[in-house]
Amino acid sequence: MRSERDEHCALFFVQLVLNAAWSWMFFAANSPLLGMVNIVPQFALIIATVVAFYRLDRLAAYCLVPLTAWVAFATSSTSRSGYSIGESATRWLSAVTEHAQKSKVGHGQ
Repeated sequence: MRSERDEHCALFFVQLVLNAAWSWMFFAANSPLLGMVNIVPQFALIIATVVAFYRLDRLAAYCLVPLTAWVAFATSSTSRSGYSIGESATRWLSAVTEHAQKSKVGHGQ
């Protein structure tokens, strides 16, 4: 039978996995939408973890406050980034492509 402590640890590890996946979904996939799909449930799980830990060990709950604040900020930033990240990546890719084409022309290719 699972103890209350085991359930709290499970909450912690699920939010930890989501936290690790967010960087890949948001930055590597260059997708604010995937970032939001991840970070909204992640933030809810962090809040649930803080509440659960508070009942079991207040110090453990207090240790999660900086994470909670950081993910709240990241949630706000992710929701506001929307198209700006995609547009920045498109501009960067266009500049790289243009530079590569000019390099070929300059080398007689």
